[in-house]
Amino acid sequence: MKRKMIGAAAAYMSGLFFASFFISSDGICMLISAVIGLGLALRKRLISSGDIIMILAAFTIAVGVFTFTDNRNARTVNELSGTERSFSGEVTDISRYSGNYASYVLKGDENGVNVKVSFYTSDLDASYGDIITIDSCTLNPPENSYLFASENWQKSRHVFLEITSAKGITLEKRCKRPLKNALADLREQTMQRFCDTLGTEAGGFLSGMVFGEKGGIDDSSRLSLYRCGIGHILAVSGLHVSIIAGLLMWIMRIAGAGRTASFAAAELLMLMLIALANYPVSALRAAIMMNLIFGARLFRRIPDRLTSLAAAALLICLCDPYAVYSSGFMLSLSGTFGIAVFAPFMAGNIKNRILSSMALGFWTMLAIMPVSILYFDETSIISPLTNILLVPMCTAAMCAGMVSMLSLGYLDAVLYPAGLLIRAVLRISDRFSGLNIFITGFDRKLRLIAVCLGAAVVLVHLFTKKRKVVLCVVTASVVAFSAFSQIRMKELRRNFTAAVIGEERKCAAVMICGNSAVVADLSGNRRTAEYAEKYLAENGITRTNAVILTRNVNAQFAVYKQALSGVQTQAWVEYGFMGSESFTAGEMELNVSDSEITVSCGGKHLTFTTDKNGAVSVSTDGAYVDCEPGNCLTFGNDGTITRRRL
Repeated sequence: MKRKMIGAAAAYMSGLFFASFFISSDGICMLISAVIGLGLALRKRLISSGDIIMILAAFTIAVGVFTFTDNRNARTVNELSGTERSFSGEVTDISRYSGNYASYVLKGDENGVNVKVSFYTSDLDASYGDIITIDSCTLNPPENSYLFASENWQKSRHVFLEITSAKGITLEKRCKRPLKNALADLREQTMQRFCDTLGTEAGGFLSGMVFGEKGGIDDSSRLSLYRCGIGHILAVSGLHVSIIAGLLMWIMRIAGAGRTASFAAAELLMLMLIALANYPVSALRAAIMMNLIFGARLFRRIPDRLTSLAAAALLICLCDPYAVYSSGFMLSLSGTFGIAVFAPFMAGNIKNRILSSMALGFWTMLAIMPVSILYFDETSIISPLTNILLVPMCTAAMCAGMVSMLSLGYLDAVLYPAGLLIRAVLRISDRFSGLNIFITGFDRKLRLIAVCLGAAVVLVHLFTKKRKVVLCVVTASVVAFSAFSQIRMKELRRNFTAAVIGEERKCAAVMICGNSAVVADLSGNRRTAEYAEKYLAENGITRTNAVILTRNVNAQFAVYKQALSGVQTQAWVEYGFMGSESFTAGEMELNVSDSEITVSCGGKHLTFTTDKNGAVSVSTDGAYVDCEPGNCLTFGNDGTITRRRL
């Protein structure tokens, strides 16, 4: 029965993943992995013909369910997108940002069809259940971009349209959804109390751990946490749910409560925690697993973690086919598989507690790494050490925050030791993140290689019980990936390459030659810093020789300093204030003037020219210019680089 549950869940998720990324390498990789797994299982006679029929049926149903759901939503999007209309909808989700802005998800009826749309505007002070009416607006589908996969993220929230060009906005207050608004008010009041007691930085960190709210955390602090491999502490996930539920059941057991009372109390606390965090899918997965595990003990059965994980994944994906678009869900699955199944299997013979903890952290990190590479540009190879050192400190601080929240502020004294722990965590993570040797970047090809190697390790782990075999495969995969990574990085640095990144009025260039890197802002738009930061992270570059600012230099200096806080920069060049100047940046020779940047390296030359109207052109003599679709500069049919007006 356990084997059938695991097989059905794996097949159903593989089908959803393949259907959602049908034309991409990721979906094909999942399909190939599933086929290889079935072939191995058949050859070793681990499954019967009935199992094969069940798995194929689950895969076929998954593809059919996703295709039907996606086509139905696509028809609605095609009917409504690009037209100017009025719209009225109920507020179902709220995200507030700095600068008095907010993003609302509105649920309304258009042409007899219920649709959810996203609306970004100044904060209207709306509550859940209120009605927002817009006299005139345009509905457009979200699009994936170089910076952010907006379409995929919105799909995971069941949002398929965004409101733009809104005019005539009115808010109608209603007394609907009192429980959801009461929980939202409790969350806001508690977060404000955290910040008032501990300060903005520590209070924002504690809010992130307790509620999953990351808006109060400084970008540089958040980057340090992710680079150290403990960024998962900021998402309400299985770690939070299991710790809180386990702690409560331990207290109930000490108090002499029975199994049923302890289970009921833990269930109520889990539901409250998930509601306060606004129902993240990773926490829902953890709650389902905890129910299955605690329920088995309640009925005096032996729980199985892998079966519980498969059942949770299957239940969530049956109810929500778009869950495969959620990075939180995929990371939660891989992390739980690593810590509950893979790591105990690999570290089972280690008796020393310290060595066992380090081994568990290492194997868990390897289980998470393929999915982490798929969704993010960097991964940490020191996460086993930092998780052992910092996660217990974060857990203690999080428990103190939960006590403060549940006591409605009457036990806020527990926040002061929590603040000391949080500040220590931030200082240590900042120190570790500065060690560039521990940060590795990945481009698209390397991410695909990592996913394939990770799938191979998982398949071997599933179809063999010999630790030595799995250890050999893992070691070979790590060595192979390291070799591919080094080859890719050397290939990138072998030639003089300039990547022109951005779109429309947001344009920057990153030039790489040997061990030198130079960033040039070409348009003066604040978003160009984000493009530059992402490209540097993708290619594992944590040190630049110079950053050249061309327009709006005062404002751009602050923007780039913030965006490149995790990148060491030797020199800042604000050429808006100079006539003409030549200087050396590593292996590159640069000449900068008010309208032109000339860069030379290894006998190859590259020149960017900006005219008075803001149009940029580039000429090259031997240097390679990488321009992807949608960038500011594009190649013409004759191989020349054409000019696009900014």
